[in-house]
Amino acid sequence: MANDAVRADLQKLVQAITGADEDVLDATGLYHDLRISVELLNKVNQKFGTKFDEFRFDSYFPDETQALLSHFARLLGISGRRKSLTFGHLVDVVHKGKWFDPNS
Repeated sequence: MANDAVRADLQKLVQAITGADEDVLDATGLYHDLRISVELLNKVNQKFGTKFDEFRFDSYFPDETQALLSHFARLLGISGRRKSLTFGHLVDVVHKGKWFDPNS
């Protein structure tokens, strides 16, 4: 699938989840900026067949309890320690067909 087609399809998935019409930039953090987590990854797997077997969820997304604490910390100006999964990296992951760490 061509890069532009993948990007456009991912844009639609993100927009459906967030309810926003704006295009998402490559540097946009899916959790940190948009508050999207596992729902999008499940949709990506269903639509593209992308495998997330090696993905460490807890490195990128908090569980429900941690998400609440993270929200309050952010309100106080304290940043979280989670890695940022960007839209651009997700496009690359879909092209590869499976998860790979952004630093590899």
